[in-house]
Amino acid sequence: FKSHIIGALDEKTSEECARKWEDAEEALGRDDFADLFLHLRMVFAMKRAERELLKEFPEQVLSHYLPGKAESFVNDVVVPYADAYVQIRDASYAAVSGAGQVNAWFKRLQQIDNNDWRPAALWALRNHGDDPAWLDRFFGALERLASSMFIRRVYTTPRVTRYADLLRELNAGKGMEATSFALTDSEKAETLARLDGDIYLVTKTRKYVLLRLDEMLAGKPGVSYDHTLITVEHVLPQNPKQGSQWLRHFTDEQRSQWTHRLGNLVLLNRTKNAYAQNYDFPEKKSKYFTGRHGVSTFALTSQVLHHQQWKPELLRKRQQRLLGLLADEWDL
Repeated sequence: FKSHIIGALDEKTSEECARKWEDAEEALGRDDFADLFLHLRMVFAMKRAERELLKEFPEQVLSHYLPGKAESFVNDVVVPYADAYVQIRDASYAAVSGAGQVNAWFKRLQQIDNNDWRPAALWALRNHGDDPAWLDRFFGALERLASSMFIRRVYTTPRVTRYADLLRELNAGKGMEATSFALTDSEKAETLARLDGDIYLVTKTRKYVLLRLDEMLAGKPGVSYDHTLITVEHVLPQNPKQGSQWLRHFTDEQRSQWTHRLGNLVLLNRTKNAYAQNYDFPEKKSKYFTGRHGVSTFALTSQVLHHQQWKPELLRKRQQRLLGLLADEWDL
């Protein structure tokens, strides 16, 4: 692509554009720079890829700039979109006010297990980068859509199609009124049902959901933790030992109902300890759920420390509260 573009310019302009191109590639690194072109194809074509990039990109993107507009491709596409990519990746958006909220959305979105949301994010920064209030609303809507599809385990084809529809609506000037942002009643209901189910067993989504909850409870939007390891742990253990208080406080049916649901899960910044996981509640609180200084890093976990006992009725109330927080946050 570079040779096509640079080769179409006179000597002086080609040297300048080659430098800008290489600066953009250096800022992103080779892998991210390659991903940028995949995202640019989506931004311009607004539909799912059907063939390899080498065949589609010249037709769907470069054809708008060759012949005659090669310099514009560098200055109006490569440079600003590469800059937008860096801002998203590094959560480094800057503005006089409101940058913190925008960067918080970037941190959340990057925890999702796919990058299909990124072309829409790049479009927003390229077209509304000077309006942090608009970006805050936009990325709130984008994270809601991305989170719902993530939680519902929507697979690649319908997911990419949804984002392609969104890009077409954005290009048509619909902005925040784009219908692709909206969740249908059935999508809301399914998202809630998944959140209210055995979420621990859904290994891809459980940490994302719990970190979002922790952020709400801590009152720190976009909070990120400098831990090399964050694990999801059970309060009521999966396999309580014989004679433990867990077996006195919970019937087999109640343990089946509650063990893997939101209300029974916490976050820890340590490796799992198979023996400690089965401690009775008082011992588990003091030896397993607290840090070196007697507190937990995570608001979600520190809440548990305030309780003297862990029984089904408490779990029911906690489940209801946590589910309510998520339902309010994502307007479910």
